[in-house]
Amino acid sequence: MRCEFLDYSFENHLALFDINVHGPFNHLQAVVPHMVKHKTGQIVGITSQSGKVNPVLRSSYGGSKHALIGILDSLRS
Repeated sequence: MRCEFLDYSFENHLALFDINVHGPFNHLQAVVPHMVKHKTGQIVGITSQSGKVNPVLRSSYGGSKHALIGILDSLRS
């Protein structure tokens, strides 16, 4: 959804974060213990440039992609 920040509903913001952040987070929490236990595995995180370069009229989208990048960077560390 593209619109001015002040016109963007909090409900849409939450739905976007559920898809782009909370879904991958829950998936990672289900998979990572198995990887740690077996000392093997790889995580491939696919996001978008919007996580690094904030798009116009897409504050929640860019924020959600930035959050996912942060989660993946933390796991990498």
